[in-house]
Amino acid sequence: MELRNIKAFLYVAEQESFSRAAVLLGYAQSTITAQVQQLEQELAVPLFERIHKTVRLTSAGREFLSYAQAILHTAEDAKTRMRHLPMASGTLRLAMAESLCTVYFPRILARYHQACPQVEIRLLTGDTVDLFQKLRHNEVDLVYTLDHRIYSPDIVTVLEKREEIIFVASPQHPAAFQPLFFSDLVEQEFLLTEKNMSYRQHFEERLAMQSLEIKPFLEFGNVDMLRSLVEKGIGISFLPAFAVRDSLQAGTLVRLQVKEEPFFVWRQLVHHKSKWLTPPMKAMIALMQEMGTEADG
Repeated sequence: MELRNIKAFLYVAEQESFSRAAVLLGYAQSTITAQVQQLEQELAVPLFERIHKTVRLTSAGREFLSYAQAILHTAEDAKTRMRHLPMASGTLRLAMAESLCTVYFPRILARYHQACPQVEIRLLTGDTVDLFQKLRHNEVDLVYTLDHRIYSPDIVTVLEKREEIIFVASPQHPAAFQPLFFSDLVEQEFLLTEKNMSYRQHFEERLAMQSLEIKPFLEFGNVDMLRSLVEKGIGISFLPAFAVRDSLQAGTLVRLQVKEEPFFVWRQLVHHKSKWLTPPMKAMIALMQEMGTEADG
């Protein structure tokens, strides 16, 4: 039962005329006639008597009149309510790469909670494959990932920025200030993110092209923990530049001089193309677009 047909019925009933109802609604009379006829077919009863150029409600039409008014009123009330939904309400489900969660997100979350204090946030981390599987099964609303640039017909990208992944060590590390090749790196003690982390996979793929392999003595998903251990002189690591920016500026870490092609990945915020953008989602997207290129840590 379409609202436009119900609206046409109400106007004809009020004006007792198909032609006058058509003028008020801005339609051709034939359109109003067709809409009322469609409604009569759906209800399986005649709604109007059309006798000698007069239009009167039938008994069924009079009975339906109160229902039609209630339906239209409810629809208008729903539209008004939806337009004035409070921004700070509902649930927002976010999934992201571990390094983004620990480095970029705390400041974003603080700002978001200030703006939308009533929104419940559910946050989880994982690898790219897992995150996108959850997105495609509508288990999360937004995915913030760090990987190769993602192109997919069912994904909408609302933020993207290229990020460099670099090798770092303590200034006291023997390899700190000497030129290195991959063949030199494999002799070092490595602290790395887990195998399913995107940029580690890219590093190992590049090593495999030279028939090289590393066996880290520590694998751990938390980027802050890896950075802290490397600062203490325990091995070297391969981390996003944004995750170690403060340590590099403070001199507690140095970037290793690796004579190989640089590594780049993409930081992307995405949602499914079929996902309705709720007010909490729109607020988060706008905030992350505003803050997404800042050097926040």
